[in-house]
Amino acid sequence: MFSKKQRIEREKIGKITKNPDFLFDNNFLTIKKSKNNLGYNRYSIVVPKKTEKSAVKRHFLKRKVINWVIGHTINNSYDLIFYIKNKDIIKNKEEFDSLIKKCIID
Repeated sequence: MFSKKQRIEREKIGKITKNPDFLFDNNFLTIKKSKNNLGYNRYSIVVPKKTEKSAVKRHFLKRKVINWVIGHTINNSYDLIFYIKNKDIIKNKEEFDSLIKKCIID
């Protein structure tokens, strides 16, 4: 899990969603990135009910993505929001890794 200082507050998610500095979108995932000037990254993982009805399964997807994100060194001072659109993302770890390297790591 992310520490409390690494999580984005709910109020800030709306601002980042409306005006991201970087946007990546495909069938599995949407990534929105914005500069934060704090010296460290903050993260948010969103799994809507449309993707998975069960709260247990949504939380499982969230934990999987958190573990994958923690495994990458991402340059500092960004707010990153991951919207999981498809539950099949957990079957494609290699594709997720390539997306992270291509889209987020500068």
